Amino acid sequence: MKTTFGFLLNSLDAWRRLVALRMKPKAAYEVAKYTKMIGEECDLVTQQRDALIRDLTGTKPGEPARIEEGTEMHAEFQRQNAEIMVTECDVALAPMRLAEVLDSLIESDATALTPQDLLILDLFFLPEGEIENDEEFLRNEDGTPKEVID
Repeated sequence: MKTTFGFLLNSLDAWRRLVALRMKPKAAYEVAKYTKMIGEECDLVTQQRDALIRDLTGTKPGEPARIEEGTEMHAEFQRQNAEIMVTECDVALAPMRLAEVLDSLIESDATALTPQDLLILDLFFLPEGEIENDEEFLRNEDGTPKEVID
């Protein structure tokens, strides 16, 4: 799936809410693995932003750095950070459909996600309905088949 680093960062809270819910073990495992992957991608973006701050402030890793609002440095940070956020990235779709995950939720947790969460999360899952070419969605990067929850 093509997306942007900004969208990935904005989706992380919804993923954290989803992974905190109780669900059947197989779905829980897949959701946990996928959420970890999204978190790792977001960590890379955060590292890029931290490096940008260090570069602009002339600080070394571990040293405190602060950019005051309203300064030229802040304007430059906003400009370069915006470039990072609109950078395209490609993430694999989760190897299941969102409806399958929602059906696997333990009843008491079934209403814990907001409609906004569902709209965000839905973009990361296999599309609903018939897929003309499942192979496109059901293969890992190395060509091996992905396991799909039935």
